[in-house]
Amino acid sequence: MEFCFLTSEFYDKYKNCKEILVKQDRPYTVLIIETIGKKFAIPFRSHINPNNHDCYITDKSINAGLDFQKSVIITNDAYINTLERPEVRNIDYMAIHFKDFEIKRKFESFLKYYMNEYKRHKDNPDLKRNARIEFCSLQYFLNDLGLEE
Repeated sequence: MEFCFLTSEFYDKYKNCKEILVKQDRPYTVLIIETIGKKFAIPFRSHINPNNHDCYITDKSINAGLDFQKSVIITNDAYINTLERPEVRNIDYMAIHFKDFEIKRKFESFLKYYMNEYKRHKDNPDLKRNARIEFCSLQYFLNDLGLEE
């Protein structure tokens, strides 16, 4: 796992994807995780909804942490900014230091949930909309997840 920023090329490619987090003043710091044969970028955020179970909280005082719902798949290594390294707050760094396995396991559980719910709603379009998948950034990477062909 590594901390990084994504490049402007990434944001240009996905500029019309409203669920992908973008800040005009500075990029989001992301944590890169490799699982299911793919690279995922999971953004660090502050003020995450405390009812959001799809995250890994690193600072409870401001509900900061990794937001799995806003993760994206890195389809091209050129989307990872190798020229700049983000400064990670000590509290965030210490909260995830040596927690690779736990974070990866929780993220994989979220991925499994997302993929199962997507399939369930695709097979049954009359089901009530599920906000956990409706507002997820992974909706732009369905082909990469093997959910669309």
